[in-house]
Amino acid sequence: MVYIALKNVNKNTHASARAPRAALYAVSLAAFITMTNTFLVSVNTLFTSATTMMRTMTSMMIIMPIKGIR
Repeated sequence: MVYIALKNVNKNTHASARAPRAALYAVSLAAFITMTNTFLVSVNTLFTSATTMMRTMTSMMIIMPIKGIR
């Protein structure tokens, strides 16, 4: 009887101990998603600016010699 009572107490204790862990997991997951999203947006911005710069350089390399010849 005592063993069953202790077993039930332990179950209740574990159930209540899981609540803060679940909240911490939710907060950690939200922070991770936010950081990942911010990182992806910054990488996207970097690639966009690099692509724009490469297009500009390519246009200059093509147009400048043509203007020089004429």
